[in-house]
Amino acid sequence: MTDNLDFQCASHAKGIAEVIKEENTIGKTLGVLQEDGLYAFYLYSLALEKKSKYKDKAREIIHQSSKLLKKYELIANDNVTPENVRDIIAPLTNNLDELLFAKELIERTLVYARYHAKALEKSESTVTSEGESE
Repeated sequence: MTDNLDFQCASHAKGIAEVIKEENTIGKTLGVLQEDGLYAFYLYSLALEKKSKYKDKAREIIHQSSKLLKKYELIANDNVTPENVRDIIAPLTNNLDELLFAKELIERTLVYARYHAKALEKSESTVTSEGESE
């Protein structure tokens, strides 16, 4: 296993894309992170999780993101819930460098996940198209 940050982001992104399989949800979540920050990202993802249509998708985004942050000791607990999200994120606010690093890790992961999902969409539509022509 390699500790290359870019590779780690790509690995977690693959996990997200394989569950979500469409770039729209990933893109919206990425937008919240970029515009409103880490805390809003988690709150948005937790709110999505309450909708049955997005439950598994949101859970995977939360799981992969939290697992990545915990790996680099940016958060102590990777089991993020509506009840504990503030307590998990609060220690990051004491160190701007760590907060920005955490945001950058998740942002890069979501960008890779979006492209990975796009590639999956393309390959699935190609398989479907090829299957129909046979």
